[in-house]
Amino acid sequence: MKLSVETLSKLKRIWMRLILRGVAYSNNWRTLDSFYTVNDPWNMASPSEQYRFAETNRIIMEQFGRVSSLLEIGCGEGHQSAQLQLVCDRLTGLDVSGRAVKRARGRCPGGEFLVGDVFSQEVDARGHLTLAWRARCFIT
Repeated sequence: MKLSVETLSKLKRIWMRLILRGVAYSNNWRTLDSFYTVNDPWNMASPSEQYRFAETNRIIMEQFGRVSSLLEIGCGEGHQSAQLQLVCDRLTGLDVSGRAVKRARGRCPGGEFLVGDVFSQEVDARGHLTLAWRARCFIT
């Protein structure tokens, strides 16, 4: 049985709603990791996300120029990481999902990707332009 794209999209939305129950503002990393049982759970390949990635790179280049190193917090599967590699010499990605980090490493073999949260990792952020995903850019 072959499902239509519309049906698959609907099933994916239902799956995400079920998985997200009780996750907001918690340390429930196992539940967040379960999102990645499907590829691209956040729909990062969509035109709107690709536009956001391009605009992020444009702003980084306008405000800072090419940066020597960049720390991406919440790198997920590395969709934005692939774009961020274009504006930095060294990219470090951090995510709580081991599944997502494994995919990010495959998508961006030139980057360094770590599993954990910002409190569990020894990440030397000095000299990094730090990008907190879905948040704001700030200099550390």
